[in-house]
Amino acid sequence: MAAPALSLPRFRGAALDPALARELTWGEPGLLVRGGDDPDEAWERPPFRSLRIGWSGLRSLHVVRGGVRLHFRDRRIPQALELPARLGLPLRHMERFEDYAQALLYDARRFAPHAHFRFEAYPLDATRERLHWNAHAFRCRELGEVPWDQLRACVPQDEWPTIALTWREDGRERFRYLGAKPDVVLGEEIEQFVAELARRAPKVLTARGWWLRPELAFRRVDRFPAPGRAGYRIPSRTIREIVETLGGLAVMRQRLRARVSRLLERERPIERHQIFPVELRLHRDLLFARDALDGIFAIDREAFHEVKDESLVFGRRGQLRWPAQGEVVRALTR
Repeated sequence: MAAPALSLPRFRGAALDPALARELTWGEPGLLVRGGDDPDEAWERPPFRSLRIGWSGLRSLHVVRGGVRLHFRDRRIPQALELPARLGLPLRHMERFEDYAQALLYDARRFAPHAHFRFEAYPLDATRERLHWNAHAFRCRELGEVPWDQLRACVPQDEWPTIALTWREDGRERFRYLGAKPDVVLGEEIEQFVAELARRAPKVLTARGWWLRPELAFRRVDRFPAPGRAGYRIPSRTIREIVETLGGLAVMRQRLRARVSRLLERERPIERHQIFPVELRLHRDLLFARDALDGIFAIDREAFHEVKDESLVFGRRGQLRWPAQGEVVRALTR
């Protein structure tokens, strides 16, 4: 019985990295390598002048430190072809390059099993304290370097951005919490890490906790809505609003906490993940809050998660610092 025919999109590399695909892309018939200006070198009128090289003409394919090096038997091109456009990429772009390189390696092994292949992920810097990764492993200060295939479980906890990791090291399983201390920068990197893990090893990730909650922020609005009326960026579906305000020393305390928060966290002025309001107005769909320092913010009422330590938690990490336990809190928790 004949083996099933293999099929690939005409320009497979373009979907992974358009810039690299202008230098090199591939399909089942072979590889397209960027050529010169000779009209005879064009193949089926691709979007750029290229040389078509069959898979049988490939001698070796090496991916080393952000560069691709290919050796061909074809005399029309140099013996060694390099893609300098991606040499020395910043680490934040390397994951995209490695997706491209690994897809090329995977297909090349299918169509050119005679060739020699070599792949090296970009090195992880042991001095970096933040969480980062390459195609083979991830590293952070708390855990050291852990290969992807040694990770056994990742369980997001209820409080953002904490995750519980289990991995195998030296023949035994180890366990550690990551992100237990409040750190906005590390928290955002943990979010990216969990998304990367969901792509690389979805069976390892347990979908629970903050990972299942929406990523929302308090967005700035122009004003409080008038009862029963719609305003700019404000839905028209409203009911009788519930209003709560702070006074006296509570207002001064909120202003002081807000100033400290602004000094410690550099957030976008249009959206915030933590506010210290002095007035709340609850409507059917939205909760409005007048911040102690700078303006009015709104958030979807359905994103409310819990009340914890004088805070109303919305979505993954929205924190509305509110010391009172009045009608607004009771209405949200009903």
